[in-house]
Amino acid sequence: MNNLLKNVYENSPIFLQNIMTSIYGYVLSKRRFPKNQSELLQQLKELEFISKRELEKFKLKELQKIIIYSYNKVPYYKKLFKDINFNPNNIEDFNDIRRIPFLTKEKINLQPNQLISKEFDQDKLVIHKTSGSTGSPLAIYKDGECNNRSFAYWERLRRNHGVKIGDKKATFFGRAIVSKKQSKPPFWRYNLTQNQLLFSIFHLTQDNLPAYINKLEEFAPLYIESYPSALFVIAKYLEENKININLNLKCIFTTAENLEADKRELIEEQFKTKIVDQYGSSEAVVFAGECKYGNMHIFPGFGFVEVIDEEGNPTDGLGEIVVTGFLNKAMPFIRYKLGDMVELDKDFKCKCGRSSAVIVNLGGRKDDLIITPDGNQVSRLGYVLKNNSEVKEAQIIQNDIREIIIKVVPNKGVLEINKDKIITSIKKRLGEEINYSIVEAQEIPRQENGKFRYVVCNLSDKQKEEILRS
Repeated sequence: MNNLLKNVYENSPIFLQNIMTSIYGYVLSKRRFPKNQSELLQQLKELEFISKRELEKFKLKELQKIIIYSYNKVPYYKKLFKDINFNPNNIEDFNDIRRIPFLTKEKINLQPNQLISKEFDQDKLVIHKTSGSTGSPLAIYKDGECNNRSFAYWERLRRNHGVKIGDKKATFFGRAIVSKKQSKPPFWRYNLTQNQLLFSIFHLTQDNLPAYINKLEEFAPLYIESYPSALFVIAKYLEENKININLNLKCIFTTAENLEADKRELIEEQFKTKIVDQYGSSEAVVFAGECKYGNMHIFPGFGFVEVIDEEGNPTDGLGEIVVTGFLNKAMPFIRYKLGDMVELDKDFKCKCGRSSAVIVNLGGRKDDLIITPDGNQVSRLGYVLKNNSEVKEAQIIQNDIREIIIKVVPNKGVLEINKDKIITSIKKRLGEEINYSIVEAQEIPRQENGKFRYVVCNLSDKQKEEILRS
């Protein structure tokens, strides 16, 4: 939506905003879901269950295709491959691509137009801008087929869990659908095209939560799609006020943030349904989602995934994810450092019958790891406050290698937080060489896109490198 339309929307009465939301939903549906969607979904379903051997052959073939295409059509890769004397026609196994240097956000921002395929008219491509939460926002150009296939994978995940586009759904995402100046309900807008009620996540205050709960019950969605942090706020309120929400949900899909185990447990308990967690990226290079047994499978056909250590070498443990996307010919990303930390099990035997790799540890953003003075990189710090009834939510901030600030929001009715208990718990994970301080707050601000960061590491790249090499 361009700035003019945004301005018109923001200054329109609510009934007109609902109409505009539905029209925009119709436009997006036409763009995202092609006439041959049923055929496409069937192809993706069959791909999910091919054998391990067939899967490896398929991935290698797709990898060869996108690299050869990029050499022939994309100026950046044409020059790069010539400079490093790399012949894209000689790829015989996955190890061969390790000669190609990693692509980073910084490299893309230096020469974005050089990464766009000569096959496409740039003005006719779909532009998607990332949030830039790590300091390097990107403008990504996608062709229509990439857009269609990306949303087809999402639809496959929905159908794996018994729901589909068109079923009644509620969403809690970062789009500013309600003015921040608005202080009274409704804090939601309708998209009649997709049978969807969009809730604002920027108005989830204690005073407003009863209106959200009442509207959810009235709308009675079959499923919910949301950032975990938004539903956690509601679940916490339900628990504290002993409210039994009257919903009959098939499932909840969470995405875009790390889902901590304690938050998952509370949301599932209060909403009386299962969570299906999804992992992906705005760059359209990787897609993973949980099966009915709770294992997060990487969906075949979306891209080729590597995991590397600090030296850039392959690792079987927790490392940075590097991806080569198969879908986007308009702006191909080859060996792209996504900035997330994951651990894969490539030989996982799942009861669901899928042979694709499983993400066994989703460690969050590389920038959201705490680095200790002895060089350890620590993720999954949710356990620090697990079962702590005094704390509603918290944020762990590292501004210096020997300084950690823990910002906490006390639970309702808590007069004084036991700070020693929290510090003792975090010391068990990060050690005694760090100075810890606890700061109480009424709320913890979200990012501009509405996402919540549980861990914030403000160390510079230079500081991190010095610590890790010492």
